[in-house]
Amino acid sequence: MAADPKVVPPAHRPTLQDLWALLGLAVLWAVLFLPAAATRALHYEEGRRAFAALDILGHGHWLIPQVLGVDYLAKPPLLPWAIALMGALTGDIGVWAVRALPLIATLAMAAAAYGLARRYAGPVVALLAGAACLTMPTILEKGAVGETDTTVTACVFLAYAVWIRATEAGRVHLGAMLVAALLLAVAGLTKGPIPLGFFALGAGLLAVWQRRWGDLPRLVAVLALGLVPLGAWALAVFDPGTTGLWRSEMRLSSTPYGTWDYLWGRGQYLGDLTAVYMPWVIAAGLALWQARRWDGPKRRLVLALALYALPFGTLVALSPAAAPRYAMPAVPAVAVVAALGIAGLWGHRLMRIAAVASVVILTGLQLSATSGLIPFRTELFTYGPLAGDAIAARIGDDAAPVVVLGDTLDFNVLYHVGRPITRVVADDADSLPVPSWVLTTPQVTGALDPAMADRLGPLQLTVHGRRGAPILLYRLDGAGS
Repeated sequence: MAADPKVVPPAHRPTLQDLWALLGLAVLWAVLFLPAAATRALHYEEGRRAFAALDILGHGHWLIPQVLGVDYLAKPPLLPWAIALMGALTGDIGVWAVRALPLIATLAMAAAAYGLARRYAGPVVALLAGAACLTMPTILEKGAVGETDTTVTACVFLAYAVWIRATEAGRVHLGAMLVAALLLAVAGLTKGPIPLGFFALGAGLLAVWQRRWGDLPRLVAVLALGLVPLGAWALAVFDPGTTGLWRSEMRLSSTPYGTWDYLWGRGQYLGDLTAVYMPWVIAAGLALWQARRWDGPKRRLVLALALYALPFGTLVALSPAAAPRYAMPAVPAVAVVAALGIAGLWGHRLMRIAAVASVVILTGLQLSATSGLIPFRTELFTYGPLAGDAIAARIGDDAAPVVVLGDTLDFNVLYHVGRPITRVVADDADSLPVPSWVLTTPQVTGALDPAMADRLGPLQLTVHGRRGAPILLYRLDGAGS
């Protein structure tokens, strides 16, 4: 089915204005995220992924990386692969190796927002779309962190942008299908299949809305091809014990909720989601209202992006285990729609002031938080090196191995110990090597039988991980206390 020429935007060739605008976007990205990437210690899941990358480089476990000797199957391995490759290039699994791919993805999603908006508006509006993407609070939090969210967001949105461009041209051709499938494959190997739902439902509803029935089998082919790498990896590593883990990671576990608890939780989710999209979600709402009076390509784009963000975003919101970051693939779409909404009211001086002020204020808040001027989550960015360095100083040059006793311990602390570390489950405490340095928690030591607890000897050091969780250091020499 050929596209209606009334709703096809003219082809856009990059101009000098575009180059300057993209350069400005890159400068904004650098200001917002590079200082944070350089100065903040590993946090969230970064330490775990750093250990997985160290295992890949040290032992060649590319298919199933190990963390402290235990298979890491909670997520597909693409991010640890990227960290390992960057570490091999730089010679160090440090903050830049851990954060390189998410940083690049953050810039890519902003550039994609710019490129999509530019086909329907001038460079100023397109620049605002990219800036809105970068200054969305949820991106400010995750853009400089070695997590999977920004990579998935960039890939899924880019795949949808490719799909939109192809439908505008009148036919989803093979090249567009292959590019979209490749981007979805990267997203799937980064975080699993769930985020691909934004693309799948958006593109499917777009085909139905436009009555492009021939696009539906093409969509199925793209999804099938995009899921091949993830499926191949899952089949290669699968055993019955991984089913529960993967269901939990995809938030598919069936935890019972009362009606009131469920409704209260969904209300909290919507409040949190609105907060991390402010103020741009307001402008996006204005655009959806204005789009009723628009015609031509701009209206078509707004509706296409709404089909991408809202239907699957609603399904995410209905899940009792959902967190705002699970809706992050919608961020670039919200940014583009917000910029178009602001453009529709650009003649109002107050709207221009509000748009510029939003970018400036959010940038200032990010820099203030990064520099410590605003003490925002400072404990999150400092506890790892403080605790890890204290453990390393206590161990000193002692050649005895370092062992974690128990199932859980803070990987960001362990990373900063700077020594090879293995893990022994609490039930196998009798197999601890002698001599060794043993890191554990009060919960584990309290559950040990008295004879084993006595073997640990006197407590050597207590440090604290995230939220003040105590970590205990013992030296096991076999003599007891």
